[in-house]
Amino acid sequence: MSSTTRNAVTTCSTCGARIAEKAIVCYRCGTPTAIPEAPVRPGPPPRRGLPWLTILTVLAIIAVGVWTVPMTPEDSWQRMATFAGLAVATFVGVRLTRPRRPAGRGGPHRVD
Repeated sequence: MSSTTRNAVTTCSTCGARIAEKAIVCYRCGTPTAIPEAPVRPGPPPRRGLPWLTILTVLAIIAVGVWTVPMTPEDSWQRMATFAGLAVATFVGVRLTRPRRPAGRGGPHRVD
């Protein structure tokens, strides 16, 4: 079997040694011949804002408040607890339905 293929040769950019083209590092100085790029994984897709969902959540909580507050006695702890519960429900509802900003720059993230 005769082989007519030649070994491709290149030169090390650091020390000038002649090395095989497929070499990973230079045999003389150890310099990498090709620096592999770090794999890039895409970041999470940007979350589209749904302001109408936040508005509907707040309106629903207001409707519950309009319905429940008159049922509680005036100047009682039940009324204060109802107001506190509505405030907490509004806060939680807005936090869960508002669009989130991506962490960092929002672009692709490098995997180290």
